[in-house]
Amino acid sequence: KQIQHLDFTTYFRVRGGFENSERYIEFQDQLIAWTTQDVANAIRTAPEWDDMWTSNDWLDRHEDIPPPPDIDIDPPSLAE
Repeated sequence: KQIQHLDFTTYFRVRGGFENSERYIEFQDQLIAWTTQDVANAIRTAPEWDDMWTSNDWLDRHEDIPPPPDIDIDPPSLAE
């Protein structure tokens, strides 16, 4: 299952008034629920990293994956 985005456009405001409103608490509650359920579940069930996923052989077999960006980046890592 892919993580679904949430529509927070009703909370888009400029200046500092939003942080002092009841809607800010509502926004925080929705964000907390989403991250502690959907996002946490996706992280918990994610497979271990496989270096094969960055190989040309693997990428060529999966046409639905967009091409990698044309920049020099390292794969994501939680290690410092």
